Amino acid sequence: MKKFQIALMCAALVAFVACKPTPDPDGLCEVCGENPCVCEGNEPEGYVCPISVEDATADDWANVPEGYLFETKCAEGASWDALKSVKVFADDIYVNLLVEWDPELVTDLSSVPFHVYWNVDGDAETGGYGDQWLEPYNIDVLMEGFFFVGEEGSGTGEPVAYEPGMFAYGAAYNTNEWNWSELTAAGTFCFSQHLGNNKMEIQFLRELIPASWGEEFTVGFDIQQGWNSVGVLPNASDDELGNKVKAEKMRVQFYIPEE
Repeated sequence: MKKFQIALMCAALVAFVACKPTPDPDGLCEVCGENPCVCEGNEPEGYVCPISVEDATADDWANVPEGYLFETKCAEGASWDALKSVKVFADDIYVNLLVEWDPELVTDLSSVPFHVYWNVDGDAETGGYGDQWLEPYNIDVLMEGFFFVGEEGSGTGEPVAYEPGMFAYGAAYNTNEWNWSELTAAGTFCFSQHLGNNKMEIQFLRELIPASWGEEFTVGFDIQQGWNSVGVLPNASDDELGNKVKAEKMRVQFYIPEE
């Protein structure tokens, strides 16, 4: 497995800009470009996200509308087994994740990278890269951030907010290269909270991710130690010879409430 190291932490990715009134005659927010503004704390009137990343609990995942809670779990007998599960709920405003990993397999807390690989448009003909999943190679956007950070080589670290760098696939469509171009968001697009020592809730603000979303998307995840994947989801059981077997990426549909 190749080492995944894009500009460590990519702290310079996002210029965090406060949402403020704009003189635009159309009333467009100069941060998110929407009217009404959908920046954090400025969701459309009447909108209530069923998931909070400020409540120190995952109990609110029970509030996700029926049929729109998508989950991938570690397959029995899989080698890439440090990720236990990832739940996803997505609507017009946010994409929410609940990530659970195995703390007995993620032990070097000086650096715990976590990646999200999005096929945002649901199109098999765009994007690329796919070392860890079945073809097609169709990842459009990569998120790279950390769950824990500490002194290099110490093995110990502190939990940190997930503040990922964001990248678009940079090579020809449907090729399998580690080639990414940095994207810049117009504001804070990711919010998170640690839950205990092995869970993280993550919330992405869709409007600030510069991508063309389809009606559904596919997605994959990995967690790493020493810049090598130790957990991949979705995954599959190893074959009878102990070789890794790839799975398809997770497919997620957006929840659109009835009017």
